[in-house]
Amino acid sequence: MSLPRIILADDHPAFLEQVRLLLSGEFDIVAAVDNGEATVEAVTHLQPDVAILDISMPRLSGLEALARLHAAGDRTPIVILTMHEGPEFQSAARTAGATGYVIKRQVGTHLLRAIQAVIEGRAITADAPSDGR
Repeated sequence: MSLPRIILADDHPAFLEQVRLLLSGEFDIVAAVDNGEATVEAVTHLQPDVAILDISMPRLSGLEALARLHAAGDRTPIVILTMHEGPEFQSAARTAGATGYVIKRQVGTHLLRAIQAVIEGRAITADAPSDGR
């Protein structure tokens, strides 16, 4: 059985590498990009099972990239992985069509669970308990 295919998008190379290492073995990382325009292109052409997007990226924010993808009819599940903890960011992400929302400081405890949830068709928010209840 093949591993779920993931695209990572974050403009901080060290953090991007940390996430890649965390996910390798569990997922097939098919692309790692550093801006919103490259995210739209990668998702459109590679059709991953899930895309992990930062909100704050150059050229297009993660939310702008998500909006473009949805406007084009792409329904790739998107998990926002961000340092922005405010409810206004979570609300904007949900409105734009994000399926999951994880705070960067919780990457080690929440990201794998969030990816599995969105693959299974469930949404997950930053305030979901770490045990999945």
